[in-house]
Amino acid sequence: MPLIRWVLLPSLTSVLVVIGLVRTCRWISALSPRLGLIVATGLGVRLAAALGLFWISFLHLPVMVSLQNGPGFWRMALDSQGYYRLALYGAEQGLSTIPPEASSRTYVAALALWMTLTGTSVFSGVVFNLCCYVGTCALLIAVLRGLPAHWFERTATVSVVALSASPMLLFVSTQVLKDSFFLVFAVVLNAGVWLLAAPMAEHASSAWKRLALGVPAVAVAIFVTAGVRGYYPAIAVVACGFLLVSLILRSRRHFRVVALAAALSLVAGAGALQFGTNAGSAYFRVLTSIRTPADVMKTLSGARGAFIVAGGATNVAETETGGGFGEQRDTDSVAGVVKAMSIGVATMFVPLTLLQALSIVHVSGGGAMRALGDIDTVCFDIM
Repeated sequence: MPLIRWVLLPSLTSVLVVIGLVRTCRWISALSPRLGLIVATGLGVRLAAALGLFWISFLHLPVMVSLQNGPGFWRMALDSQGYYRLALYGAEQGLSTIPPEASSRTYVAALALWMTLTGTSVFSGVVFNLCCYVGTCALLIAVLRGLPAHWFERTATVSVVALSASPMLLFVSTQVLKDSFFLVFAVVLNAGVWLLAAPMAEHASSAWKRLALGVPAVAVAIFVTAGVRGYYPAIAVVACGFLLVSLILRSRRHFRVVALAAALSLVAGAGALQFGTNAGSAYFRVLTSIRTPADVMKTLSGARGAFIVAGGATNVAETETGGGFGEQRDTDSVAGVVKAMSIGVATMFVPLTLLQALSIVHVSGGGAMRALGDIDTVCFDIM
């Protein structure tokens, strides 16, 4: 039985994974040789980088020794060991061994199921990420095929290049980290909203088909992402609500379809958020308890404070001027909230090293990861 469970089954599954990745890349190439080349190149670079980083750390080779956390792990991705350990227990002893309060429990459970089929090597999690990368590209391309031909080629190229060439996404895909898995369902969520937004200009039969696909996509994506990053679907539910209300107000064709899509999506999204995971349920309670702008400010302040004191030593906070680091900032006034959110927006577009040099933010630790993030920020700006 152990021979079948841990040798034959992983070997067979690995062959099927390779066949699946190759067939997916060929399908993309049949639609657009350019897109096929981009995805195949992205897959090859990720595989080569993952193999290199894995064996350097696993064999303790004299390369970047201070960053190695062996066997197969790196200090720049400290969370990966925790995820791997929990998934290992889940694969060998059952998913019930994964604590309900575990960080990103949905990802850990998915990784545990994957390792049940492919084996419990650290590199098994990396192969999972490679599948997520190719799957995300394929999903993006499948959704964008609905655009006119000239716009499909341009938009799909920009989207796939952004996904493939991001230094941060490249690095995290070589580690046992949740980002590649999360991105799949973030795209599923947006694809569902895309399907729901289209019926205004469609024939009735096509509108109903989109509704049948869009609502489950939104519900499943919110359920999964709530178990990985609870705040993301909470924001998405609010944003989707505004979008669907605007669609109802603007709709002159298929009003019933659009109204039903809006109602079902909001109910499905709220239900998935409430009953999906503990983290999602907590955010659902926050959303339903907000009554005034002051409540919003209080919620933002609490979330910021929680991130500042969280582990990892790579969180961004205001500089220490005007008080001890980690003290509560002025977020009770409109000016305080505007200042805090302006700094948050700045970190998306300006390298952290520059912001820290200007005494705008403070980031403790994580030097290598911060440098990678700065390079990624520049690429993000270019895209």
